[in-house]
Amino acid sequence: MKHRARNGFTLTEVLIATSIIAISMTVAYSAIMQLSRGAASVANYTELNQKTRVVLEQFGRDIRMGKNVTAVSDNGITMTTQGPTSEVKVIYQYAPNTKTLFRTEDGTTKRMMWDIEEFKFVFYNLLKQETSNPLEVKEVV
Repeated sequence: MKHRARNGFTLTEVLIATSIIAISMTVAYSAIMQLSRGAASVANYTELNQKTRVVLEQFGRDIRMGKNVTAVSDNGITMTTQGPTSEVKVIYQYAPNTKTLFRTEDGTTKRMMWDIEEFKFVFYNLLKQETSNPLEVKEVV
């Protein structure tokens, strides 16, 4: 008896090949999803970092231009700075209930940052001791 040459695959071979491909596709899909989530996290972190940098640059500019600190608290600072033509009143105020930092300049309030979990102004005098007296403030952290 002659055996005929078989062309094709058995059902078992097809099932094993399909299972291997399915497992490979699942692993590849999981890896792509993880990379996608990682990229989104990096994008969010980058945006947050940029916003924080802008706020800190503005705050630093206001502090450097500051003439007088008129009020201080854990959640805010009020000062006068030199504007283009005259002195300007600037207030930084953190609202814990809304987790938002506001900057007010001559009555115009702007939301600077939001979703801040914790924020506190700490003021120091020339001796590097904490103070709540606006006349003693020489450093803000």
